[in-house]
Amino acid sequence: MQKTLFCNLFSNKAVYIWILIVGATIIICRRPDIVLYPQFWAEDGKVWYADAYRYGLIAVMFPHSGYFQTISRLIAVASQAVPLYTAPLFFNIFAIFFRIAPALFLWSTRFDRLIPSRRTRLFLIGAYLLLPNSAEIFANVTNIQSYLALLSALILISETPNTKNGRVFNIVALTLSGLSGPFVFMLLPIAVIRYIKQHEPKYRHVLWPLIGTFIVQATSLILTVSQSRFHTPLGANLPLFIQIVTGQIFIAGLVGQTGYASIVRHGLMIPIIFYPIFTIGCILIAYSFWKAELGFKMFWLFSGFVLAASLILPAASNTIPQWQIMVTPGLAGRYWFIPIIAWISLIFWMVQGRNKKLIRTIGLFGLTFLAIGIILDFHIPAWTNHNFPNQVRMFSTVPVGTNFIFQLEPTGWIMNLHKK
Repeated sequence: MQKTLFCNLFSNKAVYIWILIVGATIIICRRPDIVLYPQFWAEDGKVWYADAYRYGLIAVMFPHSGYFQTISRLIAVASQAVPLYTAPLFFNIFAIFFRIAPALFLWSTRFDRLIPSRRTRLFLIGAYLLLPNSAEIFANVTNIQSYLALLSALILISETPNTKNGRVFNIVALTLSGLSGPFVFMLLPIAVIRYIKQHEPKYRHVLWPLIGTFIVQATSLILTVSQSRFHTPLGANLPLFIQIVTGQIFIAGLVGQTGYASIVRHGLMIPIIFYPIFTIGCILIAYSFWKAELGFKMFWLFSGFVLAASLILPAASNTIPQWQIMVTPGLAGRYWFIPIIAWISLIFWMVQGRNKKLIRTIGLFGLTFLAIGIILDFHIPAWTNHNFPNQVRMFSTVPVGTNFIFQLEPTGWIMNLHKK
């Protein structure tokens, strides 16, 4: 009987529940304030909640920053069903679930061929949930689009499902992702490459939602981007490119934001340090593209597209040239999220037994630094407590028709609600 209970608790299906529970626990332990005193982050309050409060469901039709962000707006619309003081927690619960969703999918049988080792997948899931240099996009609805993009990329490189339910899941996830940010511009080429390479008739069902949402987002971008993006000079040059990639991805992706900041603070981020690291990183990427399976290559290529788009059209500062501010540790973290995951997955690929001993040794060396980064970046600093419940109480006392200003995080952001 005890053996049967043990088998039930740790069966393959039960592991999904464990991943969900452990994943949520890790996320909350890394930043307890998301449940102890939840509050809106930036656009979560200023745009999504405020628009949903004022316009209701029609707010879903409003583009922002040049494209539609459907998932954020749908959550904001749904949050109108709960009291205002609980809305930030409502947002955070969704953010936590969508952060865990790619981990749940990675455990599915659709990765049995690409990553047959269950142990390797568990390590990858752990690294993802403990990801260094990811504080900016941690547990907020605004950046769910990045989690959906990651899930969509995993869908595109996984085995094509044979069941109707599997295909419906693909279509819904890809459509929601395609309508929730600019990532469809990077996802569609990956899907086309796989379709051309493998000639899978069953794979065509993923192309149509990507093509449709590509057209929708491209039209929105063309019509609105001139009014919605920063027009600060890019300030691009080769040394800054090398410093960004080396610092924010190769270094901070392993030793974390804390480790990278320490290196910069002690004046160690000099050419004699980051040029060799950049060169070694590029060599490892080239070798991995040469030797790895198609699924890995597609994911790394998608991440490369994300990085390129982030560097070509960033919105990191409205006062300082973009690339100059993007080298700063801890800033523009949303742009490094997917490239860092790709970098870590590449290192995990390197330690596989099929690779030569030198490559495996370098990979193990990288995983050692990753362990350091996970420890250094495990605790994510809490946001400034703006006492959202007290603001809600003050809002409840003002007359109908009054504009009330809520203070949000980051400090300086506000949410303006016209009381109904």
